[in-house]
Amino acid sequence: MGERTEGSNSLGKDERLFLLLLWGSLLFGVVSSSPTPRKLFGEITSPNYPKPYPNNNISTWDITVPKGFVVKLNFWQFDLQPSESCLSDYIKVRKDLGQFCGQLGSATGNHPGVRDFVSKGNQMRLMFHSDFSNKENGTLIPYKGFLAYYQAVGKYESTTPCRRGAQGYSSPGECRGALGCIPNRQRPQDCSQTCMCGKPDKPITGIQRIIGGSTAPPGSFPWQAKTHIFGLGGGALLGDRWILTATGGRMSLAEVAKKIDVFLGHTEVNKIHELGNHPVRNVSVHPDYDPDDENNFNGDIALIELQDPVPLGPNLLPICLPDASNSTFYANSYMGYVSGFGVEKNVLADRLKYVSLPVGDQRSCKKWLQGKEVNGKPMVFSENMFCAGSPSVGKDICQGDSGSVFTVKDSESERWIATGIVSWGIGCHKSYGFYTKVINYLDWIKEITGM
Repeated sequence: MGERTEGSNSLGKDERLFLLLLWGSLLFGVVSSSPTPRKLFGEITSPNYPKPYPNNNISTWDITVPKGFVVKLNFWQFDLQPSESCLSDYIKVRKDLGQFCGQLGSATGNHPGVRDFVSKGNQMRLMFHSDFSNKENGTLIPYKGFLAYYQAVGKYESTTPCRRGAQGYSSPGECRGALGCIPNRQRPQDCSQTCMCGKPDKPITGIQRIIGGSTAPPGSFPWQAKTHIFGLGGGALLGDRWILTATGGRMSLAEVAKKIDVFLGHTEVNKIHELGNHPVRNVSVHPDYDPDDENNFNGDIALIELQDPVPLGPNLLPICLPDASNSTFYANSYMGYVSGFGVEKNVLADRLKYVSLPVGDQRSCKKWLQGKEVNGKPMVFSENMFCAGSPSVGKDICQGDSGSVFTVKDSESERWIATGIVSWGIGCHKSYGFYTKVINYLDWIKEITGM
């Protein structure tokens, strides 16, 4: 008889949710729901961990990582009351990945072991439940609960980028070419930041010919930073908050940390500026670098720590670092790429450019430097540097490219690796470029970044 309308007695969605939580709290004691910040890695623990978890508790966590990634989670500690079918105390991973309880080796229960749990999209829900008592045969058992770590993994990545052994994670497998993942059961910050490194959404596919270079397509060098320290320069993203770069001048970077501009996430100058400057928290310069010696760029490497982690995606991803035991990328004629926003034909580029360059023969570079003095003194070419390019080919890096990285593709892992940092040169165009040898500074990078 006429249209049916929703009367005033109908409960709205928020009211129904409130009553549900109220009913749950009366029945179970404590009900909590915790969205996690949208970041690349984190930890989830049972209430009161590492102390025993409380009775009558329901807790849920909604883990969210940036779009374009999925959640990978595993349990590092797990100690819940065992029961048949895990009906007493349990942790449920998503709706379809299982309900788990017990201890490793317990006769009843369902222990998750070292399994990796992977979401379908960029979200994953965990639900923890404890019943009214943890007594067995009249004895109170203080179960500790669980400790789980999660990380963002690219959809195009293997969902098990690090293999975990008896002592924790190790670096072989998909993480080869990165710094390695979480030795000795440390928290998986390294893994979430480096195991998705060096995988551009639209990689350069051929040896193509920022002098004599080509315009970089969006997503081809997603680690590229545009910096302004003592002038225009470049850098590369490590993890989600570090910029690997050169010192940028003959002064201490720490003195001007607040004046440094860092731009990320685009290949067009106007648009990368529109995305905004990333404020800097701290700058570290290698102690071997001598700002007073204009002929010696030994130790020309710096790390810029951003105040906040950056949101990763197809246009913003970190570069990998080389394996300390693999020096093959520095062999004569090994092809690499350098990208930058520097000078091209005496004009600043309005788009990111890149060029392919071969690693030079070190003896030939030393010979080429003979007789080429700067301020009446020869330039130092140390074992912590390498040269690339060729004086006979009109391709080179130039002003404004300093701090950008020399990258090579590891054919085994199919990841892009930063083997060098644009450091110095004598002139542009038909000359060698000289690069800081990143592999010689891995320990220092690890010490500063903690990765």
